[in-house]
Amino acid sequence: MADWIPYVRATISNEYDSNIFLDPQRKDYEGKSAGDYRLTVTPTIGLRNETEHQQFSGEYSPVFNYFHEHSDQNYLGHNLSLDYTRAITQHLSFFVTEGLIYSEEPEELSYTDYVDRDPNARMDTRSSHLDTTTAAGFTYQFGPEDALTLTYYDARINYTNSSDGPEGEGYGDNDDSVAYGPELELTYWFSQRHGLGLTYSWRRYDYEYEYSRKTQDIGLVYTYRYSPHMTIDLDYSIEFVQEYGPEGFDYHIHRLTAGFEKAFSSSWTLHASAGFWSRSNIDENGAMDYVGYDPDSEDSGFMGSLGLDYTWNHFHTTLSMEAGTRTAFNDYENRGFTEYRSISLSTSYDLSDRLGLYASAGYYHDLTPEMESGHDDRTETYRFSAGCNYLILPWLTSTLEYQYNESSETEIDDRPAGYEQHIIMFNLTASYEWL
Repeated sequence: MADWIPYVRATISNEYDSNIFLDPQRKDYEGKSAGDYRLTVTPTIGLRNETEHQQFSGEYSPVFNYFHEHSDQNYLGHNLSLDYTRAITQHLSFFVTEGLIYSEEPEELSYTDYVDRDPNARMDTRSSHLDTTTAAGFTYQFGPEDALTLTYYDARINYTNSSDGPEGEGYGDNDDSVAYGPELELTYWFSQRHGLGLTYSWRRYDYEYEYSRKTQDIGLVYTYRYSPHMTIDLDYSIEFVQEYGPEGFDYHIHRLTAGFEKAFSSSWTLHASAGFWSRSNIDENGAMDYVGYDPDSEDSGFMGSLGLDYTWNHFHTTLSMEAGTRTAFNDYENRGFTEYRSISLSTSYDLSDRLGLYASAGYYHDLTPEMESGHDDRTETYRFSAGCNYLILPWLTSTLEYQYNESSETEIDDRPAGYEQHIIMFNLTASYEWL
């Protein structure tokens, strides 16, 4: 039992949220304002074990949410996580991870979810949803840095209080979904300087109301260690997307980038990449033609990234910029093919062993071409947060934080979309381990 370490943790959070429903118009409802004070109590129990042949960690947290004015929105959430790895032989190991979240928090919706709503209506209820993610597989280590990993992945979103059908007002944001399929990852170093990575994933996406989708993604990356402090990468991938149903069609996405990462010193690290992507649609005869979802849609573009990490004594900052494309079929917005770009900056500074300051800011732009509507689904999001944490006792920490979130989205027929939100919160966290 000495190898098993149980622990407990408890967090009490008191916050003011200016827009608890993420309502585009922040309307009053039955004499109640859009904002409210919330008390959240989160006790946690956990168990940890680490030996030569196995590692285990698991914890469970009930989340008690109490609202001052909107007491009808009180609810009990649940968070559960498990992570287990077991060595079967000297080179072969088995692993499984499990995550479960039950919540009634509102999700950010794209404009397609507002099209059928009454423009004067208010999102005055929260759809309770249960999210589960499971991954299990085997890893075979056949060299110091050479490994083959096979994984089976399953992710589900279930709305536990939704009975809306395809014609219901909440259809756009209340469609249960499941994503599942195998993954393969191979890493092989021919020598100390030259390495090759191969990835493959197959995904099937099924929904309660929508038509299914299927994707296959094949990736190949070559890595060259130019020096102990610098690596160079050449990365290519192709993704095959198949959409079922009367309006579904198939397309390919090619992505090619070249990049490097260099540590200039123990304080400075820079990584950058640049390349392009292209989308190829498939006609009924199976031939490829380079056209988009609609005449105004781009069929190719730039993709790349730039990251800078700097640490000096008690100061740390990270700058990140990205641009490219992704496909997302198993999330709350279900955006599908999306072009994106983003920039973010985070900074932290420890004034003493007890007191620390931190801040972060980010801008995120997503653009999803629409095949039938003739309108692009555009979302611009601004986020800012700043706060401080103070170690009151070795087992007790306090945090004071301010958050600002703003989302600007496509409007159809003058229907409002997007939201603005201010949050001020104060947290107390206590933790204890039995050693």
